[in-house]
Amino acid sequence: MKRRYWWILIIIVLVGSFLFATCKGTTGAFVTVVEVKENSIVVKNQDNELTTVRVPESTIQLIKIDTEYFVVYEWRFSKDKKYFSKLERIEPIE
Repeated sequence: MKRRYWWILIIIVLVGSFLFATCKGTTGAFVTVVEVKENSIVVKNQDNELTTVRVPESTIQLIKIDTEYFVVYEWRFSKDKKYFSKLERIEPIE
């Protein structure tokens, strides 16, 4: 009987790991840059939600605070996308 519980536990862990690893997506939004950090930016979308997005060093120097951009970023593992997002594309809104 104990062996059966171990197999059930292993299956639950494997399915949970698979779902956790595949929980990702891409978001595109019109945002305003609120803060520029060393390797990330904090953006505010039209619903006033704040998101931290990791940005490559070569791009971070070109981004200005209080400027509107259209950004596309990949997010992983977190429903609120706060800590696991990575910039894919950024375009200034003119």
